[in-house]
Amino acid sequence: MLDELAEAVADGTRKEYMEAVATVPLLIIDDFGMRKLPLTAAEDLLEIIMRRYERFSTLLTVQSSCGGLGKAARRCRGG
Repeated sequence: MLDELAEAVADGTRKEYMEAVATVPLLIIDDFGMRKLPLTAAEDLLEIIMRRYERFSTLLTVQSSCGGLGKAARRCRGG
């Protein structure tokens, strides 16, 4: 998705691409965090998520050790 966005920026169709991605009924971002994002890509991803917030469904998967996820879950539960 980010490669396609970079191409859209290069050919001047960023606005149309962002609107298309921001309005699909379900956006699945798989294996997030597998590589470090360039600053502009991170900002673009945040923009997409913010455009979708409370309007459309977004599914984000990450790969992490069970220990890392367990610690995060305990923080969310307050424990």
